[in-house]
Amino acid sequence: MLVALALAALLTFALSACGDATSNLPSGVYTNQQYHFSVSYPAGWQVNTSAQPGATAPLIVIITRSGTHQPPGSQISSLTIDVLDLSNAGVQQTAGALSKNSALRKVTFGGLPGFSDKPTLETGASVTLTHSDYYVAHGAYLYQVSTDALAGDGPALDTMAQSFTILS
Repeated sequence: MLVALALAALLTFALSACGDATSNLPSGVYTNQQYHFSVSYPAGWQVNTSAQPGATAPLIVIITRSGTHQPPGSQISSLTIDVLDLSNAGVQQTAGALSKNSALRKVTFGGLPGFSDKPTLETGASVTLTHSDYYVAHGAYLYQVSTDALAGDGPALDTMAQSFTILS
């Protein structure tokens, strides 16, 4: 799990350096039939994917606010979906431990029973992010959906997280 979180953080920072995207991006729905989920995102946000077939996290999707050039290493608002393979023993252990984690509360997420944590503030050198995690297991996968919201982006990220849907 820590590996997946570290990979997601590195990918978020790497993608923030891209920066030449336009804020005129249309809203949309990202659907992945192979991993059985969809998520909606508002105009001005961009979907970035990293597929790693056969890995512990075979797919990572990061949706970021677009339109401003960010210096390398800058914090940006994002919604990250880590698709974790439940055939991996470590992922199975993580999924099994969710119900025993007193920091998590039971929620319906993606249309299924899942868990979420209490949003936390993470203060960096010049910005404060509000971070939240949601977890739901379905079929062969554990989905971890994380939001990192800079000031003003919380409502958009909450809406995106709540639009996450497991497809049958």
